[in-house]
Amino acid sequence: MREESLLSIQNLSICFGVGVNKVQVVDDFTLNIKKGKIYGLVGESGSGKSVSMLSICGLVPKIYYDSGKILFQDETGKTTDLINANRETMMNVRGRQIAYVFQEPMTGLNPLMTCGKQVAEACFEVRDTRTEVLRLFNEVKLPDPERIYNSYPHQISGGQRQRVMIAMAIANKPQLLIADEPTTALDASVQKTIVDLLVNLSKNLNMAMVFISHDLMLVKSFADEVTVMYKGKVMEQGEAGHVFNNPQHPYTKALLRIHPSYHQKGEYLATLDHLLNREDMSSLPQKSDVEYWPKELTIAENTILSGEKLLKKFGRKTGFKTISNVVLKEIDLEVFEGETLGIVGESGCGKSTLAKILVRLHSPDGGTLTYKGKSIFDIGKRYSREVQMVFQDPYSSLNPRKRVGEALTEPMKVHNILPSSKARVEKAKELLESVGLDPALFERYPHELSGGQRQRLCIARALSVNPRVIICDESVSALDVSVQAQILNLLKKLQVEKNLTYIFISHDLNVVAYLSDRIMVMSDGSISEIATTKEIIENPKSDYTRTLLGLMEGRLSGVI
Repeated sequence: MREESLLSIQNLSICFGVGVNKVQVVDDFTLNIKKGKIYGLVGESGSGKSVSMLSICGLVPKIYYDSGKILFQDETGKTTDLINANRETMMNVRGRQIAYVFQEPMTGLNPLMTCGKQVAEACFEVRDTRTEVLRLFNEVKLPDPERIYNSYPHQISGGQRQRVMIAMAIANKPQLLIADEPTTALDASVQKTIVDLLVNLSKNLNMAMVFISHDLMLVKSFADEVTVMYKGKVMEQGEAGHVFNNPQHPYTKALLRIHPSYHQKGEYLATLDHLLNREDMSSLPQKSDVEYWPKELTIAENTILSGEKLLKKFGRKTGFKTISNVVLKEIDLEVFEGETLGIVGESGCGKSTLAKILVRLHSPDGGTLTYKGKSIFDIGKRYSREVQMVFQDPYSSLNPRKRVGEALTEPMKVHNILPSSKARVEKAKELLESVGLDPALFERYPHELSGGQRQRLCIARALSVNPRVIICDESVSALDVSVQAQILNLLKKLQVEKNLTYIFISHDLNVVAYLSDRIMVMSDGSISEIATTKEIIENPKSDYTRTLLGLMEGRLSGVI
């Protein structure tokens, strides 16, 4: 191993299962990591990115390693093969010298401990841990660090949980930081802040970083070197500028051409298969190649879902006092039948809280909410079937003890969708195919799926009961761009065919602008602006909306 190298992964192969069930998930993976360098690891969901990096610290059982070496040069200069390292060595490496920021923060945090205490546990060599934790919270731009310190993970937003995870990872200034989709759940402003923070930490501490992401345009902005993976294999590897500006492999070329944008409204998005099957990969598809939706969706003037002066407070105890935190400030909401209402805003602005009120997971502390002219609390079971939700965190919304098939057939059984179990099984397998999953996954458990596969399963589950309204809370944020295109095409196709109504919550303005008829911009629990997509993009009225658009400059492509 070269002197300047920190870690060298050599010809690593990993297989899951044995005998006829043996599946190759990583095949001959090689990566040489140098001190202070930033590496982008990109590819589709299930391509082996996370498994490759988890193997570094022995987070993949040894029985699954098929071949290869992982050579690590510790802070003393000693080189160790981490695959065969003993427990004492790995305890010294994990967290101290190599740290992780995991993809799903809710499962990476202990639900029974406050955020402050969890980060304090990671501060190995600090006496005044409280002061250090508050400093770290300020460093990762968490609002109200004192409140977050005393909050449990479920009491803060998904983006805030991710920042707590980042604070925990950088607590001991590791030599190598592995960030697995660390900005997936974050809005554009916080995403930029976190990326800038990680990049500056890498440079200031001479810390190497591997940044795993499905967002190629994000990785392009800061990575020194890039590795592109597909089905467990390295397709392309090299200096970032060369890979992005002069891609050699057809797969890399295809990945760079499938981002949704505002000017594509009304068009089918090009998928990975579509682009890979093109004979000429040197240019974008011509306008003549573009397919359009068979008909424009008719948006009825009648309101299907409405809320008036919706108010929500969450209380927290401080000594003998209870302090109320207002997260929704008298929201007025009107959703028309057949439309897609996009909701955007920064993490913690109240988007997910509003969504949970709409599906009766939270009760409002004030205001009224009606569905087809009736109070949602007077409708009963029919409302639960007709208004479905796809949650932000796919893993925590699935029962880890239930197989994929049961997760899909159980809602159908509860709502009497089909008469027999055989028919429900057939329908479940059709749903898996419709969201781009192999029906062979029917017997697997959620932990055996990748993050993107779990999100697609959640979308299939929502569709299983034939809903009228689907609330998507960051439902494509965990998906790579190729699968994202498939899911957006699917959502649009189903909407056109069944006249579905969508409430689409996202921090990605590209996706919202492509899919939505109207956009509602939220800030600090209030509506900052609501208008048609064209008006929001071309003529925003509020300063806050203009700020959001400014953050997406260069990534929000195309105009009508």
